[in-house]
Amino acid sequence: MLKNIFKIFINIVLIIAIISTGINVAKQFMTLKEARNKNIYLSEQLIDFEKNNKDLLRKIEYATTSAFLEQQSRIILGMGTNSDYWITEQIDSDINLYPQVENKKEEANIIKWIRLFTN
Repeated sequence: MLKNIFKIFINIVLIIAIISTGINVAKQFMTLKEARNKNIYLSEQLIDFEKNNKDLLRKIEYATTSAFLEQQSRIILGMGTNSDYWITEQIDSDINLYPQVENKKEEANIIKWIRLFTN
């Protein structure tokens, strides 16, 4: 009888050990799966960052070229080259820039009424 109890005890311990091992394997599998997904996401982000970095480096190289500096001087400072055509606006000297203001005398309302009915 003591042998039977001992066998049952050993069987219970083995079952618990197998179950806990299975649970640990499942947790490790889930952790590995999450790590793979995160690795894929981070590698995609790394590719995007490298692409953006290349674009920014290309823009920096263009920003230091003489063509870009000439373009900016044309846009910002209004500078041109010898081959540019410039249109100048001629201002007529006979244009009156300050129009005359006419001062009208205001009449009282009573006088306006009298004129209305008498004329």
